[in-house]
Amino acid sequence: MATCSGTPPPQPAFKDIRNQRPSTAEEKAALCLTLGELCRKVPHSICNGGVKSVREWRAHLEQAKKVLGAKRSSIAELTNAIAQMRSYA
Repeated sequence: MATCSGTPPPQPAFKDIRNQRPSTAEEKAALCLTLGELCRKVPHSICNGGVKSVREWRAHLEQAKKVLGAKRSSIAELTNAIAQMRSYA
């Protein structure tokens, strides 16, 4: 929706918890964006990998999706999920 001046209204701050500090919320939003990008791509090592490596990657992918979908995921959980997904790159 645009206002009368043609500019969009300001977006509300990203907060998944009501009393969360804005800096923490912004950091979590950036981590969620990074994790989302990693979940959408299949690494080349997995495309050419064996059954065991594909199963491990899929398990980590499902775990990362759960962390990404949870509203109260901590920064440490998000960082850990990113590290697991990057280990396959």
